[in-house]
Parts: sequence; structure tokens; C-alpha cells
Amino acid sequence: MTALLQRVRRMPPKISLAKPWQEPCDEGDPQWQMHRRAVQPQDRFLMGDTVRLLFAMPRGIRPLHLQEEFPRIANELPKRWVDIPSLRAYLSGLLEDCRGNRRGFPPLVREELEALTRFVGQRPDSPPDTVR
Repeated sequence: MTALLQRVRRMPPKISLAKPWQEPCDEGDPQWQMHRRAVQPQDRFLMGDTVRLLFAMPRGIRPLHLQEEFPRIANELPKRWVDIPSLRAYLSGLLEDCRGNRRGFPPLVREELEALTRFVGQRPDSPPDTVR
């Protein structure tokens, strides 16, 4: 695990990703940049809560490529894990191109997000004490 964290911490800065929407995004919004959160230092490496959540996930669900290529998104998972409807909406927003011009995720990352979405879709809306 230490090698993974060291590798993630050495990653080059990422381009700012879109802030998750609580409502559908407006495809015609000419000022999309105003809706994006600036990249922060903690967006470039995995936070402790993220590492704990990832290790608690079943192997087939654990998003290995996501955590390496998009630590900012991986760090959002534990924040939303206890609010299942919010987590479902967040994952759905990542996979759906509501702007019409997103490049999308690399295939392995997309597959992991889809698997995680299916896993979360099977969970009840009330938060469990552990990842199951």
C-alpha cells in the first residue's frame, strides 16, 4: 500500500474536473468554468478515509484504476458513502455526458465506475455500518 500511495502522490497535477451536480447540468451554460472547483492539493493523492473505504470494498468492486488516475474522484466516495441517493447521483453524473462534449474516462476507469454503480444500486438507501 505504501508504494501505491507514493506513486499517487508523485502524480502530475490533473486538470480540474467538473464539480458534481445536485441537479442536471445545463448543456447550454456558456460559463461552465465558473461551475468548476479549482484543483486543491488533496485532489492529487488519496486521503485516509478513501484508503480505508477502498480496502473495505470487495475486490471486484474496488476501483484500482480510478484511484490512480483520478484521486479527486476517489476521494469523493467516502464523503458520499453514507448518503446512498447522493452517491448514486454522483456516480450517474460521472458516467453520463450531460454537456455533450466530455472526453469520457479511459475504458478501465469507466468499467470500474460502472461496476461500482451496480454495486451501489444493490444497496438499501439507509447507510450501513460497513461496506457490504
